[in-house]
Amino acid sequence: MLVVNAVLDNTLLDDFWYLHLSSGEKSDLSIEGDLRVSTPVGTLDIPVKYSSTIETRIFPVKQELNREYDAGPLGKVVVREVTIELAEVTPSETRLKTSLTIENKLKAISLYVNWIVFDVRTGGGLVLGSGELEAPKSIAPGKTDIVVFNMVLDNTKIPKLWVEHLRNKENTTIKICIWLRVTILGNSVEIFKENPLTLTTGFKTSIFKYKT
Repeated sequence: MLVVNAVLDNTLLDDFWYLHLSSGEKSDLSIEGDLRVSTPVGTLDIPVKYSSTIETRIFPVKQELNREYDAGPLGKVVVREVTIELAEVTPSETRLKTSLTIENKLKAISLYVNWIVFDVRTGGGLVLGSGELEAPKSIAPGKTDIVVFNMVLDNTKIPKLWVEHLRNKENTTIKICIWLRVTILGNSVEIFKENPLTLTTGFKTSIFKYKT
């Protein structure tokens, strides 16, 4: 058995991520080369090729939460559902359209959503994106409305994600945490900060074989 080492340039993985998501999360990976063998009659080049198809289903993510924030005698705020969809991907960043379905169960009090805070990281703790976004929305008492905003992932983190993915034998979990800053009766309130709204997604691949 002849063993040959092929070296992949991990710095190009952000470009792969961009192309992969742009192609509906499906990519064809191929490694091609020539094995040069010396024989009594001369040099012989033997073509070598390995190919694999990579398919993932990272997005969309949709989850019913029915998470309640208890404002005491004033009533409750309920986040019914969260949906995350791929909005746009460029070579430098990935934009995720996020929709929060919020029910205002406060007693005769309007709910004013001001800011959304988000954090997206892998199971190994690699932060792919985080930040605060202004997302103004007024929800009348007894009504349900949808707050829409875009989370942004930094594609320069993808090479490190790839390293973590391979070290986990091609299994990656992505955790998305969200909490809100709202105004109730003129007071700024941070809701779900201590226990954020949480969704998970991820992907598995079977590109390589591993030593047992």
